Amino acid sequence: MIPVVIWLLSYNTYRTHGYDTVFCTDLVPPGLSIELLDNSLFMLGGDENTVEMLVSDKTSKHFAKLLSSSCLTEETKDPSCYSKMRRSFLDEYESYSTEFSNFTNGTLKIIDDYQDRTKSSWNKMSKRFFTISCLIMCWTAHRETDDKHYKMMCPNPCHFQKICPFKDCERLGVFEHQYKCKCPEGSEWDYETHACLSKDLLALRNRQSVDEIAKQTVPCNCDAKGTEYCTSDSSEAKFACHCKPQYTGELCADPVDACKHRIQNPYLVNGGLLAAGDRACNVNQEGNSCFSFISSDGDVQYKCKCDSRKWSPDPRLPYDNCLKRRSSCDSIVCIHGRCVSNEMGTQSLCICRPGYTGRMCSEWVGEWSEWSPWDRCRPACGDFRLAVRSRDCKSMQDEVVMKRECVGAAIEYAQCSEHPCARTEGTFVNTYFAVRQNGIASSLSTAAVVCALITIIWALFFWTTISKPLLSIIIQLTRRSSTAQ
Repeated sequence: MIPVVIWLLSYNTYRTHGYDTVFCTDLVPPGLSIELLDNSLFMLGGDENTVEMLVSDKTSKHFAKLLSSSCLTEETKDPSCYSKMRRSFLDEYESYSTEFSNFTNGTLKIIDDYQDRTKSSWNKMSKRFFTISCLIMCWTAHRETDDKHYKMMCPNPCHFQKICPFKDCERLGVFEHQYKCKCPEGSEWDYETHACLSKDLLALRNRQSVDEIAKQTVPCNCDAKGTEYCTSDSSEAKFACHCKPQYTGELCADPVDACKHRIQNPYLVNGGLLAAGDRACNVNQEGNSCFSFISSDGDVQYKCKCDSRKWSPDPRLPYDNCLKRRSSCDSIVCIHGRCVSNEMGTQSLCICRPGYTGRMCSEWVGEWSEWSPWDRCRPACGDFRLAVRSRDCKSMQDEVVMKRECVGAAIEYAQCSEHPCARTEGTFVNTYFAVRQNGIASSLSTAAVVCALITIIWALFFWTTISKPLLSIIIQLTRRSSTAQ
């Protein structure tokens, strides 16, 4: 779903730029340059997000289907095409790349950023993702020779050059330096200097006048073994040595070391320069080494020797290398998931896609929700009591298009501890009242004994206290009775 605010922002961008920067409008600077890529992506290697893999045939074929989008037509200008194309790219990239989760980081923030950069702050991760999408789609359009869609989506290098008018400029690729200007009669375009040079000067540089050059009066002190030919400027008394492919240096006296110097490689894009062998052989890692040699054809080449315990050649790369770290994932197949290992590659496991489990992610269990909390024990008392919890099968919910039954129980029970209560037979009640009656009877008996003892004690006390006065009164009364008689 694309929020309304993103649609509006996309519409403003569309009104301003048209379709010409659907995938690259967020780049800073706006054009594609080698310097820009070198700051955010590795140039070489078999990883998914190196420039070498992003411009490969495999990547272009995967994303070529996006060029057939109905909104990419000049006749029908669709204001929401900007967001639609980016949404489509996200869907394809998620199915193509195992690193999609690294960009999204478990949230939709990067996706919102990608659909419209103005929605939130610019950061290193989103900048890298913008660069990847721009490079993939522009290279795909260029590779498919789809100039119509290229103009709709990608920046034209002719817009950034200042050598000639735009109408005299021809685009040759996707990068800022890949263009050609129409030159005046008598001169030709030079791709190295990006300028129109006279044909005579080009002839000298292209070795078309070697015999003429040899007649120059200024002597050349180049190394005879390593020099192909020498050019000189008699007016300034200077000379320049042009080395054979196997030699380098000002005088062509130093043999080329393919491990330390970059060499030409026909497998790279447009026959570009390969990184030095030391880099391809990954010699910074202990155990890897590089050896430079001259082939039977006279070409300077290198050979890698990888540490067989930790590194191996990456089979996706067409040149010798030690760029694939050996991992226990090499011997594990994750059918419905992906394998991850620790940094050293000694331990690994399969991370399964939702709904799958098992060591190889081959067992379907369904997409379950989290278990609910345990309910209270029922019944409230007794010898056998149970608690219950439940979960829902998410892969069978109404909004799911491809429904599939989950495997396992949706309800779980757990036995609770016993809790005494009044039983139906009345055993517990009878026992309770019997104990109560015995307690009451015992209490009454004890109270009667205590009262009797208290009575006796008080009787003895009163007897000892009033016996003498009472006896004296009785004697006096007896005497008075006798006297009266």
